[in-house]
Amino acid sequence: MDPNEIKDIKLYIQTDCKYYSDLTVKNNITFDSFMENHIKPLLVSRGFKELDYVPFKDDTRILDTHKTLQELSIIDNDHLNFLPNRYNLSGLEPTSHVFIKLHNDNQEPIKIDCAVGHTVNYIIKKFSEITQIPTNNIRLVFAGKILDPYRTLSNSAIQKGTTITCFNPNAVTTNSQ
Repeated sequence: MDPNEIKDIKLYIQTDCKYYSDLTVKNNITFDSFMENHIKPLLVSRGFKELDYVPFKDDTRILDTHKTLQELSIIDNDHLNFLPNRYNLSGLEPTSHVFIKLHNDNQEPIKIDCAVGHTVNYIIKKFSEITQIPTNNIRLVFAGKILDPYRTLSNSAIQKGTTITCFNPNAVTTNSQ
């Protein structure tokens, strides 16, 4: 397969107001064009008044908006987050924190510094770095629901100081007799 091939890619879009959409676009359009011709019309159609959104992929701000999606390594089935312009200067600097507690563990919860615009994946990666549990073995649960790794913390109703439970499906448990 030619890496420079022009093709349709499907992207999953999320804003801070729990608005989600799927878009299919060509991978050779510039990000500026993508914003102007796809994202802004979506926001206008949903009644958004503030149209100045800052784009993020994998918790990293997209800065080179003159490049094509392909040049930005945006590929089929990627998740893009669009946060209000208040994130323009600070990006996603940690200004908050959450606590992660291992299920069936009596240890103190682990504090993870974060921002409300970070995705659950960000928390999973940080928790994995501390605990050495592989990211694919971590399931975070809040209010009885498994958290979607691509959602932002704010869209998951996670607030500063929230305690989230980590289930490790591959953990070996023993019953005390």
